[in-house]
Amino acid sequence: MSDVADWKKRLNRKGPFYLYKTEENEYTDREALPEYWRTKKDGDKPPTKKGTAYTVLFRDKGKVKIGVLPDGLCCRYGIATYGTLTGFSMSGFWQSSGGILTDEEMTDMIAFALGEKSLPVFYLDSLKDLEW
Repeated sequence: MSDVADWKKRLNRKGPFYLYKTEENEYTDREALPEYWRTKKDGDKPPTKKGTAYTVLFRDKGKVKIGVLPDGLCCRYGIATYGTLTGFSMSGFWQSSGGILTDEEMTDMIAFALGEKSLPVFYLDSLKDLEW
């Protein structure tokens, strides 16, 4: 089993993951990097691919967390969690930096924790070009 498959197996233990929103993003095209490094000139940027960044909600040890899983993810770093709800009110939030969670995200996380909001399940197999 590959490192990426092992990572998915470990991460699925935290799941299920629920898709909150998606955004377009760009990530480095690792297959084109050797050619880029051979022909690189000053000011050139690494080649990129278009992909998607998936924002997911999940429960972990009694808390509701929100984080991002983008296409092209280097798996050893895992989910970029930027908010955690430890209770059922606005005072129960932790944020990776002040003001990073929007009011809408906080309200939706509380509703999700209380079972008042349902979201579609997100499967890790939806991610493209994962690397260890």
